[in-house]
Amino acid sequence: MSVMGEIFSIINSNVAKYRLKRVTKVVVRVGEMTCLNDEALDFAFQVFAEDTVAEGAELIINKEKARARCHHCGHIFEITYTDKLCPHCQSYSDNIVNGYELYLDKVEGEIDEND
Repeated sequence: MSVMGEIFSIINSNVAKYRLKRVTKVVVRVGEMTCLNDEALDFAFQVFAEDTVAEGAELIINKEKARARCHHCGHIFEITYTDKLCPHCQSYSDNIVNGYELYLDKVEGEIDEND
């Protein structure tokens, strides 16, 4: 829940900054290596959104593939938790360049014209 708390802190800053009367969509980008579960994120989003301008907003979760850069040949390739062998030269690499991120990409809403 603390992850979603941080996301809502940013959302609330944007609500105030852009005078949003309603948030309609929130887009987050989540790396595969974060171990964040989509259903848990959605549940936490609904809990945090309740009784706020974000209640009823759509949460879009975009997954970011995990990638590493080979120490030997420099090739960037997709990895999993158990497979970090470069397909180009077969060297092992733990130089992860993508997959641990969590970004709030977009907040969409309706502007309060009366404010």
